[in-house]
Amino acid sequence: MKNARRVSQGLFLLLFLFLFFQTESKGMDELGYPVKIFLDFDPLILATTLLSSHAVEKAFYLSVSLIIITLLLAGSSADGYVPSAR
Repeated sequence: MKNARRVSQGLFLLLFLFLFFQTESKGMDELGYPVKIFLDFDPLILATTLLSSHAVEKAFYLSVSLIIITLLLAGSSADGYVPSAR
């Protein structure tokens, strides 16, 4: 189990470093493709965009799907983590 955790931490560190180096300024106002996709999955960015502009771009539906998947998986794997409607 320790080795699996170390491997996953190493992979996510490499992903973070890759995305970090992709955020360099290239003279454009938009982020590059891999960073934009990664940020579209962020539920916090969805919430702040919704609160500030009262509109949601289509790309942010990825973060809504991530929230739903997390609730479904957490609800089935941890008793009492997500309250079930009875």
